Amino acid sequence: PADAADAAERVLRRLPPADVLGRVPALELLVRARAELGRVDEARAAFEELERAGALLGTPYLLGRVRLAAGRLALAAGDHEEARRASEDAIDRLSAAPYDAAVARLSLARALLGLRRSDSAAAAARAARDAFAALGAVRELGAAEALLAAAEDASGALGSGASGAHDARS
Repeated sequence: PADAADAAERVLRRLPPADVLGRVPALELLVRARAELGRVDEARAAFEELERAGALLGTPYLLGRVRLAAGRLALAAGDHEEARRASEDAIDRLSAAPYDAAVARLSLARALLGLRRSDSAAAAARAARDAFAALGAVRELGAAEALLAAAEDASGALGSGASGAHDARS
């Protein structure tokens, strides 16, 4: 993540602020990298510029990517409920982009796991796994399988009655 953040910052230094569309991929990468590094305030600053770009350009795909970044930021900040909402929004807006929708499903699964809704987390991870398998996205498939295993383990640890009852309130 540190190298990714450095690369994104370098790209952003080269691009003028007026090049809104050109800055979007680097801003997404910077949000993700800083969030993974636990640098939440710095990730939030990059997200704010990304969010302004999304509002300015307004395409459904870009708005979905902005919501995916919002979910990542919320996860890094420990706000699993906001991460759930943002990830669900991203899935809805990215339905025409199967890979991106699957990435959003992984984010949703992480949020749900953080909310102790392991059955729902497993369902989201399973959907992501199936999409990655269909797309031949091997690395992402491994991440989805690991998250699915964690969700299934958590579901078993909570007991089927407790987990199911908690998931039923959503």
